[in-house]
This record gives sequence, C-alpha cells and structure tokens, in this order.
Amino acid sequence: MKAIDVFAGVGGMHLAADRAGFSCVWACEADADSRDVYAANHGIVPHPDIAGVDPDGVPDHELCLAGLPCQAYSVAGRGRGLDDSRANVFVGLLKLLRAKRPEVCLIENVPGLVKQDGGRTFRFIRECLKGLGYRVSWSILSPTEFGGATLRRRVYVVASLGRKFDFAKLDRRPAGRLADVLDPDAGGWLNPHEYTLLDTPRIGKSGLSFAGFRNKPLRTPTGNVRNPSNHRQQNRIYAAEGIGPTISAQDQTARYWVALDGRVRKLTRAELVRLMGFPTDFDWVHPHAMVRQIGNSVHVGTVTAICRGIADQLLGVGRVHRKKEVLS
Repeated sequence: MKAIDVFAGVGGMHLAADRAGFSCVWACEADADSRDVYAANHGIVPHPDIAGVDPDGVPDHELCLAGLPCQAYSVAGRGRGLDDSRANVFVGLLKLLRAKRPEVCLIENVPGLVKQDGGRTFRFIRECLKGLGYRVSWSILSPTEFGGATLRRRVYVVASLGRKFDFAKLDRRPAGRLADVLDPDAGGWLNPHEYTLLDTPRIGKSGLSFAGFRNKPLRTPTGNVRNPSNHRQQNRIYAAEGIGPTISAQDQTARYWVALDGRVRKLTRAELVRLMGFPTDFDWVHPHAMVRQIGNSVHVGTVTAICRGIADQLLGVGRVHRKKEVLS
C-alpha cells in the first residue's frame, strides 16, 4: 500500500503509516527546517508548496495523509478559520484529491476546528470532501486512548471512497505515564524552595495530574493554589505517575515541569521525543527548531492505530493478513 504525506512536518504521520504497513512515496512541506528533517529521516525531499504541485508528478497511492496546518483553527493562531489566508492550503489538498482519487484521506487538526466559527469551517471541509465523492467520519482522540502519556487531543477525519470508517473499532490501550518516558539519570532538579508540591495531586477530568507549582505569582492572586488554572502554564508541575499536557509549538521552553519522588525538573528534549512516540535515533537536524517541530507533530502511536484501522476496515489488508496467519 502506498501513501503520500501532505503538510508533512517532520514526518510523524509518515512514521505511523510505515508502522501500519504503508510505504510513503511522496511528501509536501512548506517549512524549510522541517523539510531538512524529513529528508534526513525518510529519504524523501518534500515538495515545498502545495499550490505549485503538479498532480501528474505525484505517484498513485491508496492513502493521503494530511496534517492540515492548524494555525487558522487553533487558539494560539487566533482561530480565524476560513478568514485566515493560511487556510487556503486546503484548496491545494482538494485539487490533489480530485486528480489522484486515493481510496482514503486522513486529515488531522486541533479540536478547535470542530467548533470554529460556530462549526461553519468544519462543515465546509466535510462538505468539500463529500463533494469529491468521499464518505466522511471523524472523531476527537487523545494519545491516552492508545497507550500515550500526553493529553494531545486532536480531531481526525477519515474520508473514504468506499465504506465509512468506524473509529469505535480501533484497537485501544490504557494510558501510559510520564514516568514511562523519563530518564532516571537526567539532572536539572529545582531547589526545594523554588516550588510547592501538593500533599495529594489533583487529577482533573482530562486525566492531568496537577502535583504542584513553582513559587511564582498566581495568575489569579486570590485563587485557590490547588486549581492549576490559577497558575500560568509554565509554572504548573505534573505528577510523573500521571499524564502530561499538550506540548506547545509556540513555547520554545515547552519542556514542562514534572514531579518525581518529591523532586521537580523539566522534561528533557529526549523525553519529549519519547512522549510523542518518535524513535530515539530520530535526527532533528536543527536543534533550534526541535521543540517547535515536536509541538507541531502528531502522536505517532495514535496515528499508527488509525492507519492500521484504515488498512483493516477500508483496504481489507488486516483481514487478508489474519486469514494468511490462520491458513499457515
């Protein structure tokens, strides 16, 4: 099975598709630093501009991966939706789908896309896909449903020329823990007078385990210190026994604070890589851009589960493999 990687970033979706049995044969990515990382790790030099792509030069494929740029729909990007010129890249994707007619297209974006502009933007995207003959299903998923230890909720859209995709049939696993990705030999511990730990971590509805805070001024001076929202994000501390928050691409110091055995330090860059499901030998090429690129990436394990579901439900590959195993 062949796949292409549109709005590819550093290739998180490429890694996931590869683990699910697909072979990525083409990519497109606008950011120069990310193209360098993609080429170094995947052996493909991405096309730099979706608007300038000649579909005749794109290999035939069964699966189109599209990590649609989120700036037009995210809180950090001011959420202007279709009024944001950065949303125009969706037109390039539609042209590619119309010309190449892949069996399946997988689109990923921030959850804010669903409610942006009262749902108008998301409805427009779905109707465009339907207009090309695709059956569309979608779901908001977190890595914690697939063994991950980070709260990185994203909306995933599966458009299929065949049957409709069923997210409920994906193979799910219990959530992991931050402790699972931590390096026991990492340093950088804060001095005890720099933070306060709660006697018992506060676990929110999302599953985040708020363990304490750095001794900095409260966002709400009269607020309850046990409420994480009364502390700025960069001052919150999370328990290693729980999950961590979404990594922000906007904050280059987004290696957030974790409490382990009564001490506090930041997650290292290597730990962020493991947290997002990237291999430890992944070459990031440009250290200055690494945190931004991780913050813009997908959780590899989550997308792997979706790609395996696509292969099984929509392309019949999983069923064929299982039948061969039974016969052997």
